[in-house]
Amino acid sequence: MKRIAKFEDENRVLKTTTQQTQLSVSQALASNAALVPKALSSMEAGGVGQRSKADYSVGLQTLGLPDSERETMNEKLRSEGYGLDSNSASYIERPSWFADRSTVFYYSSSASSAAQDLARFMQSITGQVFVVKQGAGSGVDPSRRDVTLFVDYGKR
Repeated sequence: MKRIAKFEDENRVLKTTTQQTQLSVSQALASNAALVPKALSSMEAGGVGQRSKADYSVGLQTLGLPDSERETMNEKLRSEGYGLDSNSASYIERPSWFADRSTVFYYSSSASSAAQDLARFMQSITGQVFVVKQGAGSGVDPSRRDVTLFVDYGKR
């Protein structure tokens, strides 16, 4: 009998705790419901979750082009609104890490769309199709993976 009474008491306590938790969750959901439309409209307007081109740091690596052409391309990137990474260089011989095809690398899945946009822009100024790939990120600051893009461009 004592065991049954004890279970009944524990059951009442659990029921009360559960009801309080449900009420607390319901209140939190109700108070946050008004924030959802605001967040969605902010995202659509380019706010939370959206980055501008200037937020990205683009590092341009070229193969078989003189520095002057790479610098001209960097200026076109800047004019298009992109931020430039200080890591930009022209190579005469292909470094072992350089992509076999003209490629835009991104390092966080959140930057994939920006990499696609950058690839289209690079195609518009070079006439070449650019592959878009997620890079390994060696040498990329881990805190900047979501805003770092690198371009390997080899003139054909």
